[in-house]
Amino acid sequence: MALVTEYILRVLPDSYSVWIAVILSVVVVFFANFVIGCFEQRRRAARSIANVPVPPGHWLKGHLDYAGFDGAGLKYHLKCATEFKTCYGLWYGPLRAAVVVCHPDTVQVIQSSNAPKEKFIYDIVKPFLGDGLITSNGNRWFRMRKLLTPAFHFEILKPYVRVFQESTDTLLTKWSSQGKGEVELFHDMRLMTLDSILKCSHSYASNCQTQEVQDPYISVVFEASNQILNRLMNPLHHADEIYKLTPAGRKFFKNGDIAKSKAHQVVKARRKALQDDAEKENLRKKKHLDFLDILLEARDADGNGLNDEEIVGEVMTFLFAGHDTTASVICWTLYNFAKYPEHQEKCRQELDEVLGDNLDLDWQQLGKLKYLLMCIKESSRIFAPVPMTGRTLDKAYEIDGHLIPEGTWVMTNTYALHHNPHVWKDPETFDPLRFTSENSKNMSPYSFIPFSAGPRNCIGQTFALTEVKITVAMILRKFTLSLDPANVVPVDDLIPELILRSKNGIRINISPRF
Repeated sequence: MALVTEYILRVLPDSYSVWIAVILSVVVVFFANFVIGCFEQRRRAARSIANVPVPPGHWLKGHLDYAGFDGAGLKYHLKCATEFKTCYGLWYGPLRAAVVVCHPDTVQVIQSSNAPKEKFIYDIVKPFLGDGLITSNGNRWFRMRKLLTPAFHFEILKPYVRVFQESTDTLLTKWSSQGKGEVELFHDMRLMTLDSILKCSHSYASNCQTQEVQDPYISVVFEASNQILNRLMNPLHHADEIYKLTPAGRKFFKNGDIAKSKAHQVVKARRKALQDDAEKENLRKKKHLDFLDILLEARDADGNGLNDEEIVGEVMTFLFAGHDTTASVICWTLYNFAKYPEHQEKCRQELDEVLGDNLDLDWQQLGKLKYLLMCIKESSRIFAPVPMTGRTLDKAYEIDGHLIPEGTWVMTNTYALHHNPHVWKDPETFDPLRFTSENSKNMSPYSFIPFSAGPRNCIGQTFALTEVKITVAMILRKFTLSLDPANVVPVDDLIPELILRSKNGIRINISPRF
């Protein structure tokens, strides 16, 4: 470097040579620091997976060609789970590596820990959701979790049964007007679960299932998942500074502003209403308490409530996390009923026994639909709604006898866990009887985790399962489901993104029973 600088100073005029020498020095120093930083990142990544088995990979791309976010990637993870049983290491490019856990013994170590969520992924979600329960860590997460837990008590959830039935009735009316024929489930179910969650979160009647042109608020919430997934899949868009300069980025941040602005309006209006005695009394006469009511009344041990920013973050989190995941469970359950008509008929017989001629479900009757629940669980095992989650180790952990250092990215691959032949007998077979009371007694709580497990499990899983049971039950009472062989979804067509989708949609045939 010194020789280059000396040569420039000798051959060029002083006014130019000094500036060029300075610029060149800066460039060389920047490049040297970049190279040193890459080597250091590579060294840390290599250390993080040094103690676990690692399958052969490309020297530069690592395992990106095999363990991508597609059906082939799922098959590769399952191959690794079959070969290595409990955990393995993967390279995602030359600088980033992960330990993947896929067995109850290793999943328990991570899911029962206080290790924070993987920062990289949740930082991408945060601009839309804010610092809510999904994206927060540490003391903030603990405080929010404690404040929000009462919102999902069964006494709060009971009145939601009516809301779920109303939303499902809208869907059934739409399908009945079509008559028999093919339907694509995911689009319809996302709208239906969004309709329900808008009512349950802040009593917002959207009519989103029937409107051809949606209002901006509904559109941005509905589009959020796709925008986040597209960003995740494009490494050039990972940095906020770059993403904000792109058309997609500008639209994403604008959509986030629209959604949060609407949520702020709703929060302020509700706060104002609670200050007026007459309005307050009207709110208390509502058919159900919504999520916003509970957030506004929540108090910690010191008597402190949530500010507007915190409430908006939780409302957005509830909307975002609640409708897509629930829609995925409903879709794959209906798909399996269409594929396996004998189980569909068994559930229908159970429904007839429990409900008789009654068309409406109540909370007590839901608890009697045991075979239906087993079918829902088996569907969620085969098609895990959230196929993978990530944590960053806050300290060194021993995982299956391997010491994994602090700072390691650990991925829980739920799909591989649910299909691991070391955990499940005949894992590709649809068998609801795996989840009988007797069989469940011998099952590790970390072998089946569709809604995660441990202290960070999904706070809304009872809410989601209640909606799934009601929706599926009402559909089975009204329609017979069948599957065209051409619409069978092979593993290669699965897309393991934030939730599990199918590349070509989930298509079944419906036929009115009466």
